[in-house]
This record gives sequence, C-alpha cells and structure tokens, in this order.
Amino acid sequence: MQRQSSSLRALYSLLFELRRELILVGALSLAVNMLMLSPSLYMLQVYDRVMISHNELTLAFSTVLLVMMLTLVAWFEQLRTGLLVSLGIAFDRSIQSEIFFSSLHGELKKPSANPLQGVFDLAQIRQFITSQGLFALFDAPWFFIYAGVLFLMHPLLGFVGLLFAAIQVAFIVHSKKFAAPLIQATNQQQVRLQALQQSQLRNTESIQALGMLPTLKQRWATVYGEWHATHSHAEHDAQKRSSFTKFMRYTQQSLSLGVGAVLVIHGDISAGAMIATNILMTRMLQPLDSLTGTWRAWLNMQAALARVETQTNLNIPPHDIRPVTNLPTAPIRVRTVGLRAKSAEPAFDILTGVSIDIAAGSAVALLGNSGAGKTSLALALLGLLPNSEGNVYWDAEAVTYLSTPDWHSAIGYLPQQVEFISGTVAQNIARFGSVNADAVVAAAVSAQAHDMILRLPKGYDTLIGPQGLAISSGQKQRIGLARALFGGPKLLILDEPDSHLDDAGEMAFKEAFETIKSSGCTLILITHRKRLLSLCDRLFVMESGRIARELPQSF
Repeated sequence: MQRQSSSLRALYSLLFELRRELILVGALSLAVNMLMLSPSLYMLQVYDRVMISHNELTLAFSTVLLVMMLTLVAWFEQLRTGLLVSLGIAFDRSIQSEIFFSSLHGELKKPSANPLQGVFDLAQIRQFITSQGLFALFDAPWFFIYAGVLFLMHPLLGFVGLLFAAIQVAFIVHSKKFAAPLIQATNQQQVRLQALQQSQLRNTESIQALGMLPTLKQRWATVYGEWHATHSHAEHDAQKRSSFTKFMRYTQQSLSLGVGAVLVIHGDISAGAMIATNILMTRMLQPLDSLTGTWRAWLNMQAALARVETQTNLNIPPHDIRPVTNLPTAPIRVRTVGLRAKSAEPAFDILTGVSIDIAAGSAVALLGNSGAGKTSLALALLGLLPNSEGNVYWDAEAVTYLSTPDWHSAIGYLPQQVEFISGTVAQNIARFGSVNADAVVAAAVSAQAHDMILRLPKGYDTLIGPQGLAISSGQKQRIGLARALFGGPKLLILDEPDSHLDDAGEMAFKEAFETIKSSGCTLILITHRKRLLSLCDRLFVMESGRIARELPQSF
C-alpha cells in the first residue's frame, strides 16, 4: 500500500479530532437551508392570500416571522463561519511545524527560488477552508431537495432548473480544463520573475561595479514582459468567464420568471408560486454559482495542497525536540566507510568511495583544489549531504542524511559562507538558545573575537543578520567561529575559516586554532593555506571526490 502523504494524514487526523465541529457545521447548514425556504413561503402567502384577502394582520404576522427566520439565518451563518475559521487555524497548527522543518531540509537538498513557498501555500489552504467556496460543499446536497420542490411545483420548472445546473457544471469543468494550464503558466512565470529579481538584488554591488545594469535591465524586462503577457491573458480569460457567469445568472432569473408566467397564464400555478419558484431556483443554483465564482481559488488551493504534500513527503525523519541527554564528554572519533554521493541535477559524482578514520582528539586538514569535494565531505560528516550512500560514524553512532544523533550542542561547524539569523551577536553565538553571558564571552574569547565584538555599536547586543548591522566578511567569520565554539564542542569542522581574514585576523585565528586544539576536541580543517598545516596531525589531499593521498607533515 502506498504511504499516504503526511499532509493528508494530518488533514484526516484533524478532521477526525474535529468531527464534532464538522457535524455542527453540517447541522447549521441544514438549519440555514431549511430557513432559506421562508422567503419562498412568504411570497406564496403574500401573493396567494394577502393580495386576495387584503388581510393586513396576516401580512404583518408573515413579515415578522420572515424577519425572525432571516435573523436566525444570519446568526447561524456567523456561527458556521466561526467554526470554519477555527478549523482553518487548527489545520494550520497541525502541520506548520512539519512545513517549517521540511522547508529547511528542502533547501538543504535542493535550494529553491522561493524558500517561503510552503508558508504561503499553507496560508492559501487555510484561507480556502474559511472561504465561501467551502460553504458550497455543505450546501450542495440541498440542490436535490430544492430541485424536488421545483418538480412538485411543476415539472417544467424542475427541468428548467436542471438545465441551468447542467450549464453551470459544464462551465466549471471547462474552466478547470482550459483555465488551469493558463493559471499554472502564470504562476511559473511569476516564480521565474521573482527568482531573477532576488538574484539581482543579492548582487547589486557587482552589477553596478561591472556595468551589467543595462543588460540585466533588458533581461528583466523580457522576463517581465513574458509574465505580463501570460498574466494579462489569464486576467482577460477570468473576466470573460465572470461576464458569462453574470449573464447566466441574470438569464436564469429572467427565464424562470418567464416560464412561471406562462404557467400562470395557463392556470398551472399561482402568481405566488411563480415568484416563490424563482427564489427557489436561485437558491438551488447558489452552490454551483459559488463554485463557479471560486473555481480559480479552488485550482490555486489544489496546487498549494499538492506542493505541501510533496514538501512534507520527503522521507524526512521526525524531529523530536527534547532536552539533549548523554552528550559525549570526550572528543569524538569520526569514521567513514565507502562514502558516496551524487548531485541531483545534473547527476554527477560528488564523493566516490571515501573511507577515512579520524582519531578522537586529532586535528586533520583536508586539502585540494576547488571542486575536489572537501565541503561535500564536511557536509556528509555532519549528515547534511543528500543523495549519499555509505556509512558515517561518530564514535559508535551511525550518521545519515538529516538524522544526526542528538548531539548538536556537542558539534561545532563554521561554513564557508557565514550568514546570521536576525538577532543580536550574543543570540547568534548562543545559537538562539538560552543566552549564558559567561559561555558566550568564553566562546568569543576562544575565537579571538571578544575585542572585535566590543568595538561594535552595542557590543554583544548589536543586531546583526539580514535586518541588522552590515559587518565585514572577516567579522562574520570570527563571530561564526565563536558560534561554532559555543558550549565547548567535541567535534569541530571549519570550512575555509581564514579565507576572508587580513594579516591581523589570520594571526588571531592561528592563536585561536592553537587554543582550540589544546581544548580537547576532534578538529577537521578545510583550507588552501599552509600557515595552519603545521598544527595538524594528518593532512589529506582530495581529488575528484576522493581521498587521493596523505601528505607528510613536513611537506
């Protein structure tokens, strides 16, 4: 049996947990539709009794009763809307954590143009759940009841109602078949436009300095023009369908009156029945009319749900957020056996059978040209490299993609490109956990970054990240090293840690490296420079995704 997607499982579980609320929504829909028969009954009373008897008391009583019924309709619809809003919020809460984790892991596996798409999709699904389109699903069963009442009034009226219903159903099917590809094309063009705009915004300095602005402006204008043409076509198509919907609604109301008038002339129904059946027919077709008006939202919701299902069905191990226990108290031994990895698109070998044994407490350097696989190996050792095969062990613990042991606070990692989350320096160093001032300062001192941090406008309280102070690449590396050293890691992986440092920064980092090595942790260093190699115990050269050879320390 195929494994159900996690989003559908969450939805089914939610519907089961909220079955009482759904039953109540159904009961309120039943009450609303029953009470909506009152306008038709009122018309029958007015035209067939009041107009003939001229009894004002009957008119007054009927009017008061009608107002009471419509007041109940308004109240019940308000309650129904509130329940659906609660249902949408509950759905959001049931899956938002999984969306958060899958978004992060999806970016690790394959970076996307819009990493927040999952959040937007979840909001779109929630909005549809609370929209008028969902009411049509609860009101749809009453179509047959209203149709039956019309047939009781006169078979011809029933057939007229079914004719207009068939036209609306055909229109909905036609809209889904021919409009869906147009909407999909518009969305794809919009994603492409957003990706191009984001890439240009991330490279504004290079664009200005290298004179690429005119060419890129023309390129952007071309992509924008393609999107605008597709979008305009979609909007024009939507306007035509909206006009057709209005035409059918007005035609139905007029023709139903015309057919009723013919029946009145022949004495088959009364004048009151003519007005009442017009109201009944409009009410019968209202769910279909609602679906016709919300078909575009329905298509977008279906696409959003499909993306959520795909995103939350990535075979990502469950995340159990709990206090970390049984942390290693000694340096970690790292071992790989036959480690292989391929890139997703296009497919080619990143790592080819890497087997390495790094003794606990040793310092190892990975050397090699750009593209040799050094960073990929570092990610594989951390359990962050997708499409990998083979075995990685921390001591006796097996490490696989995205399923690293619960030792995160015992691991330190400095990536090649250091970026920070919006927050203070202290929060970033403390990895957004509990900010222990002594531990934060100790990590900064070990990284030779303490004095540099104190020179920032607010010291450790300086806001950095996308919404904070713009700091240099060298400052980023030193603060990033402090973050990696926070808590005294037992395994430390540094990827090009001195690539953006000046001479003073390199000397400070060398002192930090000596301190780190003496602190008692397993150290894996990726570097192109020879200044730190004398401090390493073993030197490995990587070529084409494999360990080509081991160099002597005296090379």
